[in-house]
Amino acid sequence: MSRLLLPGLALALACGTAAPLHSLPTDTVAAGLGARLDSALRAAAQRGFSGVVRVQRGDTLLLRKGYGLANRDRQIPFSDESVIQIGSNTKDFTLVTLLRLQQRGRLSLRDSLGKYFPAAPAEKRGITLQQLVEHRGGFPIGLGGDFESLTRDQFLQRAFATPLRAQPGTREIYSNTGYAILAAVIEKVTGRSYDEHVRNDVLVPLGLENTGYLLPRFDPERVAHGYANGEDRGNTLLKPHAADGPYWNLRGNGGMLSTVEDMHAFYRALFGGERLLLLHAIEQPILVLPDHLLGSDDLVLHRLVFLVGLDLHQLALVLAQAALHRGQFLVDVAARRLAHLDPAFDGGDGSGALDTGPGR
Repeated sequence: MSRLLLPGLALALACGTAAPLHSLPTDTVAAGLGARLDSALRAAAQRGFSGVVRVQRGDTLLLRKGYGLANRDRQIPFSDESVIQIGSNTKDFTLVTLLRLQQRGRLSLRDSLGKYFPAAPAEKRGITLQQLVEHRGGFPIGLGGDFESLTRDQFLQRAFATPLRAQPGTREIYSNTGYAILAAVIEKVTGRSYDEHVRNDVLVPLGLENTGYLLPRFDPERVAHGYANGEDRGNTLLKPHAADGPYWNLRGNGGMLSTVEDMHAFYRALFGGERLLLLHAIEQPILVLPDHLLGSDDLVLHRLVFLVGLDLHQLALVLAQAALHRGQFLVDVAARRLAHLDPAFDGGDGSGALDTGPGR
């Protein structure tokens, strides 16, 4: 995971969503870098990429524009109003929620699972919430299909009966299962569903009305569809789910929906002040955002990318990956500076580190 940084550049690409039919596009393409990025993305769209892109450097919006169709059957284009599955970015909301509960004294990441699930087997009772956050609990990546009908109790029974893949704390094994267990902890501590608590505690105070599972009551016309090999795979709202959110192989680790503007506002609040977390009070450098999120689901492939420095070659790589993986897609880039290979851009040494992974 990566240390908390105030990003100087935030880029979000997302594929798979639709603007309301009555909405007018609010495209922004700034001269210079914005126009260059737009040109690269229009070329990528001709090769199959579709999505909505937002690029902001400091307080300057460089690019906000949709490309391609969010719903091919209804010919609905992408726009900044499009609602998109955010995949494993869901885990960021789970972790922020846990940290807020910790800062209120309602739980501690040092707590073991035995505190919340005393009937868990002995080899799992000592696993801490911190180990689950860091994917070091030993649980496997998943326990079945995302849309399998599992109640919380059924999921926990399966999770606790599943052999660990490693001794807790000894190695990192990316685990959606671990984050679903964390979602169960949130529900037990708060007495509310995951969707309800995250909405009331994190989203509504920030004015994020277009993020969540079911409670935003999204207009179906705005929600993007995922596509694989030309087949319309729909979206999570069209898949089987419980009355209070997704079933438990997906809850807390994937499947949330959002817009590019809401995601920008969330990360801006997270990195740009203490509206969400009292950063000075965090006991250790908790890595709020994973460097890369690995995993996949039955519906669509997601990818989360973080860059330190961004140059045109790296952007081309990101766009190439986007073009390869049609359907819903999200890229979020946080950088302190914009590195470049062209003297027309601002200063920078052209260096950068790219870490990617297919994300739930």
